[in-house]
Amino acid sequence: MATKVRDYAKLAKDIMTLVGEDNVTSAAHCATRLRLVLKESPSAEVTAKISSLPAVIQVVEKGANI
Repeated sequence: MATKVRDYAKLAKDIMTLVGEDNVTSAAHCATRLRLVLKESPSAEVTAKISSLPAVIQVVEKGANI
């Protein structure tokens, strides 16, 4: 189960670092999800690293979108 996080700016920065800031076409969020549109799909290693971050419950990929 994901842990509670209060430092969302750090979490966002960690995710952006992992996927590559230049790789992000757009980003949007709602109360429960962060949606990223990427130029290139992340590797399985990057996806696993994002999944292991605090407060990340699941990474869902659809093409280059996570």
